[in-house]
Amino acid sequence: MADYEFSDKELLALADDLEKMSEAVPKLVKKFLNKEGTKLKSAVKKLAKTRVRIDSGNYMKHLKRGKPYQYKGVDWSIRVYNASNHAHLIEDGHDIVAKGSKRGKGKKVGHKNGYHIHADAERRFVNTYVKDAMDFLDDVLDEGKW
Repeated sequence: MADYEFSDKELLALADDLEKMSEAVPKLVKKFLNKEGTKLKSAVKKLAKTRVRIDSGNYMKHLKRGKPYQYKGVDWSIRVYNASNHAHLIEDGHDIVAKGSKRGKGKKVGHKNGYHIHADAERRFVNTYVKDAMDFLDDVLDEGKW
């Protein structure tokens, strides 16, 4: 039989550390996600300025970063969205319709392709996010910020 020595003090210290970590890590994750959401928002805004004309209403003013939340109670997430009423038309495209006598009865005269700003900004941001997440994990585990 192997001879093992366990100290109750070490196990209690480990349990205390795990309890402190479980309380502190969600706060750290929320802070990290807020920073990353802000970075993504600025990336989206920068890309939108290059693709969208200036006279597109309040499209730029309505770019927002949401609050961190738990997606389906498991994964932490944050979203960057545009709260403008016409954002989906700029993002996804729309039909160009000539005015008719009644609303919705106009003739389709063309199609305006969407700019897909959020999808492209997300694709460009993935590598930065992964690098930042790895740095965050290293900092949390190495420095014991809890």
